[in-house]
Amino acid sequence: MVSSQIFLALCLSAVVSAHTQMIKVFVNGEDQGDGRSKYIRSPDSFNPVRPPSPYLACNVKGDNAVPSFVKAAAGNNITYQWFNNFPAEPVINPNHNGPILTYIAPMPPHGASPSGPIWSKIGQEGFEGGEWPVAKLIDRDGKVDFSLPEWLSQGEYLVRQEIIALHQADHLSDDPANPRGAEFYVTCVQFNITGSGTKVPDQNFDPATAYTRENTLFNIWEPFDSYTPPGPPVIGS
Repeated sequence: MVSSQIFLALCLSAVVSAHTQMIKVFVNGEDQGDGRSKYIRSPDSFNPVRPPSPYLACNVKGDNAVPSFVKAAAGNNITYQWFNNFPAEPVINPNHNGPILTYIAPMPPHGASPSGPIWSKIGQEGFEGGEWPVAKLIDRDGKVDFSLPEWLSQGEYLVRQEIIALHQADHLSDDPANPRGAEFYVTCVQFNITGSGTKVPDQNFDPATAYTRENTLFNIWEPFDSYTPPGPPVIGS
């Protein structure tokens, strides 16, 4: 168990060096370049989103389409890279433990919100082998890997990734100066996907309504044996 003094120190350190944002994408290892506000629907800050919020789908400014798309084929290996708002620090504060989840949705019509039951889970990293994926994220300079399903029908998609930080999710608080609960670092990327697949993902998950303050609580500071990430299972698993 972590003492209250250590817990407080960790939380205070999180204030100055915790926040993270996506910077670029790799397709089969090929760097697609800085994608901020080009093919990434970049938020205007590094701040997390907390439920309930309409911004849980694609973050603040996530409703706004950007001019470019990442070109990839169904079945390709994709890498997202995150970075810290303090570049000299780790990509995210090491105490911001929690799962890293990846979702996909057909591109909404121009001007339509990405909120709503349109999302399907295609990637999930949780608590495995006594380790959270945030440790691997830091070791890999902010990189997270996943694969596009081979059965995907060609077309334009949004691929959404979230890091759910649980360092303050042990309990809730209504104090605006000390907002507790899970923190969501979430960003959406525009993809143009090719291939011979014929299926459109259909789990119909809506993060903006499915995630609540209560159902995302989890105390990482007490001993535990397992953790079940929120949301549906990885589609096809």
